[in-house]
Amino acid sequence: MALTCPQFDDLFQSWYEDVYRLCFLLVPSSRNAYHCTFHVFLRLGARTAPPLSPEELRRFLVRQILEVCGDFYLRKPHRRPEREQLSKSFPGPLGDSLWAVFSLPLKARAAFYLRYCMGLSEAECAALVGKQAIRVPDPASAAQEYAVVPLGENQAAVLLDEVYLRFQDRSVGLENRLLHIRSTMDRLAPWLALGVLLLCAAAAIYTANL
Repeated sequence: MALTCPQFDDLFQSWYEDVYRLCFLLVPSSRNAYHCTFHVFLRLGARTAPPLSPEELRRFLVRQILEVCGDFYLRKPHRRPEREQLSKSFPGPLGDSLWAVFSLPLKARAAFYLRYCMGLSEAECAALVGKQAIRVPDPASAAQEYAVVPLGENQAAVLLDEVYLRFQDRSVGLENRLLHIRSTMDRLAPWLALGVLLLCAAAAIYTANL
């Protein structure tokens, strides 16, 4: 399967840095962030719809980042790293404000990045991730500290090559659809289980009253 997204290379170069850094903020390790970034761009590359406006593209990418990083936590339990552990792997100082950012829920972390690292307005952030409470002592300082997250020498070129190789090897569009179905089922599973329990409880109560 060939890439179907118009001007994919240009979009990749424009968005790689923000996609990777936002993924790193949500799944704080370089290996996991790289993996999530790869899958976000696979989804972009498989788009067959007409070209997106800048606002539509931003909305699409943020939605994919949240879904991919959310799946990272759904498929296998991952504990949030302790501060000391994260400090050892983080490339710069991990001050109180930045640690407070890493302690936020996923969508609030995304809102922090969009607001203080990308410079979007509060209204734009709310449109992308909903209204989130960013309870951080000094968000501007945290954004400066977070700016040191490295992108890795030649990492973008390597990841782009891997995206093209995946499209050559597999039907990425079908793969993305199957992953989306699995992700949806993972999110619905707790509610389905609760529904089954309620039905069983109702049946037990009904039987007891016969």
